[in-house]
Amino acid sequence: MTTYAGSTMKLRVAREVSPFGYFLSLGDAEDSEVLLHYSETNGVKIKEGMEVEAFLFHDTDDRLSATLKKPLIGLGELKRLAVADIHPRLGCFLEIGLGRQLLLPVSELPELIDLRPLPGDEVFVTLTHDKSGRLLAKLAREEDLAKHVFAAPGAWKNEWKEGWVSRTLQMGSFVVLDGGVVGFGAYGMIPAAERPEPLRLGQRVSARVTFVREDGRVNLSMGKLKQVGRIEDADRLLDFIKERPGGAMPYSDETPAELIKNKFGISKSAFKRAVGKLMRDGLVRQEGSWTKLLTEEEAAAFQTESAKAATAKAEAERAAAQAAKAEARTRAGAAQAEAAKPGASSAARPNAGRTHGGMQKATGAGAEAPKAPRPDAAQPNVSRPDAARPSVSRPGTARPDASRPDAARQNASRPNAGRPDAPRMNEARPARSGPKDGGAGKRPPGSPKRGR
Repeated sequence: MTTYAGSTMKLRVAREVSPFGYFLSLGDAEDSEVLLHYSETNGVKIKEGMEVEAFLFHDTDDRLSATLKKPLIGLGELKRLAVADIHPRLGCFLEIGLGRQLLLPVSELPELIDLRPLPGDEVFVTLTHDKSGRLLAKLAREEDLAKHVFAAPGAWKNEWKEGWVSRTLQMGSFVVLDGGVVGFGAYGMIPAAERPEPLRLGQRVSARVTFVREDGRVNLSMGKLKQVGRIEDADRLLDFIKERPGGAMPYSDETPAELIKNKFGISKSAFKRAVGKLMRDGLVRQEGSWTKLLTEEEAAAFQTESAKAATAKAEAERAAAQAAKAEARTRAGAAQAEAAKPGASSAARPNAGRTHGGMQKATGAGAEAPKAPRPDAAQPNVSRPDAARPSVSRPGTARPDASRPDAARQNASRPNAGRPDAPRMNEARPARSGPKDGGAGKRPPGSPKRGR
């Protein structure tokens, strides 16, 4: 009969036995009966032969009993139950709504006593049997919760959410965030660096969503945004310093992080941000391992120096802006001067593409017809260093100088111009650019003829 514990069943009222209550028939082969005590009728009028829906459990004497009260958890279900009492050797007793508690064994609790739940905390558990068939609570594992949680929406980022710690470790604490009307809740983790202290199992926490993962789980932090936390931490430190005698505290940037964490509950980086703000505001100063309030004279001197520094910074920024403008004008003037030099390529002139640009623009309706280029105008090749010089390698020319009108006169003036081998000699010599070459390569008159 112990296998019936934790189940809700419809049973027939077999008989009434005063002053105990009603016996309900289980309908098994042994025709077993279970007692429904008068105190467990929940105000329902019971008559023999009627069927009632009862929950079966074991009483304090380990006898199978029935009740018409609705429990907060059923066999195999996962629920969040409140801690009613703590036993150092047995474990936690959970409230299940029947006027008696359900045991969560000490083997299911963290080894460190400081991490175990306290009365009022709520833990996620499943209802099961122990070896003897009695009802027992078992702490819900991650795979158990995964069947019920939903993926957190991306809109939760940087929002503050509340939840219950479902598991706590040295590396961090796992939290089931309240789902509200959406559902059971979302699953997240608070890293050890993002919590002020180790959290208890079943503790109620408020945390900020820092990141929503692809699988729908979230990363959490119990600290506020840096820009917000810096101001609050600075105000708290300032109040702490003012309350101390002499207006000083034995904590500074040289203080170990562990001492700062134990004293103020914040990380050393947060402590340094807060103290830095106070120093920039001219409220405190640091001397070794001490942080002290500034006197009135020191505060006035700090304000004066700050004003001077701000003025100097503004003047330096204006001077840098003016220097940048002057340098830009100088570069522009140098570029124009370079473009105006004789022989400068069209690519270096600012208006080099004006004619062609105008021809390209004048393609719309009613546009003026572009001017045709002059026949004798040589188009420069801007991709070559000598782009300003006209290209003479035109089709049909034997030599670069053949197209010039004075080429025939130069050949006629040479003594060997009429020789049969003169063309070969002329082809073997490099091309001349004009009569100013000084007659390079000419044979003096009267000298012996070559090849004879």
